[in-house]
Amino acid sequence: MCNAFFEINLDHIISNVEELKNEMFQQSIMAIVKGEAYGHGSVEVAKAIENHVDYLGVGLEYEAIKLRENGIHKPILILSPYFDAERVLDFHITPSIDNIDDLIHLSEKAAERDAVAKFHLKINTGMNRFGISPEKLDSFIDTYLNLKNISLEGIFSHFAAVYNQAYVNHQLAIFNSSIEKLKEKNIDIPFIHMANSKAAIEMPKARFNMIRVGNAIYGKIMNKKGLSIKTAGKFKAKIIDTREIKKGELVGYGIAYKAERDIRVGIIPIGFYDGFEVGREIKNYSLKDILRSALKSFYRYKKPRDLVYIDNKPLKTVGKANMQFLLVDLTDQNDIGVDQIVEIVTPSFFVGRDIERKYVKTIDPSLQDETKLVDKEVAISSLDK
Repeated sequence: MCNAFFEINLDHIISNVEELKNEMFQQSIMAIVKGEAYGHGSVEVAKAIENHVDYLGVGLEYEAIKLRENGIHKPILILSPYFDAERVLDFHITPSIDNIDDLIHLSEKAAERDAVAKFHLKINTGMNRFGISPEKLDSFIDTYLNLKNISLEGIFSHFAAVYNQAYVNHQLAIFNSSIEKLKEKNIDIPFIHMANSKAAIEMPKARFNMIRVGNAIYGKIMNKKGLSIKTAGKFKAKIIDTREIKKGELVGYGIAYKAERDIRVGIIPIGFYDGFEVGREIKNYSLKDILRSALKSFYRYKKPRDLVYIDNKPLKTVGKANMQFLLVDLTDQNDIGVDQIVEIVTPSFFVGRDIERKYVKTIDPSLQDETKLVDKEVAISSLDK
């Protein structure tokens, strides 16, 4: 067994998808598998849920091609408006479009093949990253109506701050206005989508007829609104060594820790390279954001979180984490030693290094307790990134 791995329960991912479908039965489901399915492995996740969702969403063209090359047949949308017309046609991928030039080019390439290319129109409602501006939408519509070999399959946008209700309403107003412009021209819109996981769960008015869910299907969402959402992935590692530290000795970088008694520590091959204790840098944010971050840091200083567990029991970290290693206090845990597996709490999606993924099954798919995994992993496949 490797020293560090990401354990992923595909049953939990499927269960989360079904839970969302039961709650939002009037909406089509687009499962977001960009960024290696948030670290869970895009191919394995897509294969597991392909028959449970209506669409798959990726961020970049190469991610969609990878899925096609690995036998995924479900419709795939590239959420960013950057694509090669020939390649999306070759691999039957749906691109996002936010400008007239790309619209014309895709239509021309489809015409060369006597094909019809589907696309989703991205509207800029206030995030100001991608999307056609509402002022240019009339010209876009006029151009579209005069083109052949191209078909608008969907329209979408993206919330910039779901927690800011005033800005949410501002964006929704722009998006609804854009939809009305298309309908006034008798343009059919099969898919209308704007809600991510948080918006889909908390704001029914933002669901339209399709939702885009990423965090929710991987169990990475705080407010579940009574839904039975299970954590899909757990970061685990072996204790690779132990050592004794005498009372009064200093430990680690910055000599930030001084042993108050004789202690025994375990060495785990995980560090901030893997996202351990990595936080968000406050840059170009409001004073309110900076103060909130400072208060949160002070709270965590006074009341540190438990970040390492063994058999659901927390282990105290000793000193500062290194790039690739951390220490945990095993002094009062005489039964814990080398080769035992611990679970690491980290916000990372594990894209910083090649982490092996292990895919497991639950003992009983009906179990709701996400901690009840098979103790001795039933690996149905492993995938090195």
